[in-house]
Amino acid sequence: MSIQRKIIIWFTAILIVISLIMFFVIISASSIVLKETLKSTLVETVESNSNEIEYYYILSEENKNSYSQYISYKGGYIEINDIFLDEISGIISGIYETNRNLIYGENPLEEKLLKKGFSNGIVQTLEIDNEKYYIFDRKLDHLGTEDVWLRGVVSENKALSEISDISKISFIILCVVIH
Repeated sequence: MSIQRKIIIWFTAILIVISLIMFFVIISASSIVLKETLKSTLVETVESNSNEIEYYYILSEENKNSYSQYISYKGGYIEINDIFLDEISGIISGIYETNRNLIYGENPLEEKLLKKGFSNGIVQTLEIDNEKYYIFDRKLDHLGTEDVWLRGVVSENKALSEISDISKISFIILCVVIH
């Protein structure tokens, strides 16, 4: 083997190693950023939804909105405005009583989620079947809703699926460029 060929092989090998290192650094950094963005979006969604809930002791015609839903609760009515987002970007919201009884919305994790206690204003994590979920609770403080919680849940896989697709495409492009 000639010296020129050895230099080309060494140069190619070093280029491949540097490219792979940069690939993994970029993917790792992107994964961290996407997870933080997912948590931030979860908090924003729950906070926004908490503003779309009101309580009425008496539901008169002037209080009624044809776009809202009304749920009978403790002698009054919980109004859920039409802007309330049940599910958006993989974030699923539900309204619960303090005893963890689901009043409105969905509970995507059923009993496993109900075992997780409420924690006002703190992003919690829950791992089920090797899948990590982020949970954010907000205790409603409107008059009449003192025992009501709003809970948002999102799977970490939601954020990681996007980076997984990007990394597969990038790796294929890297292989084509090197070849």
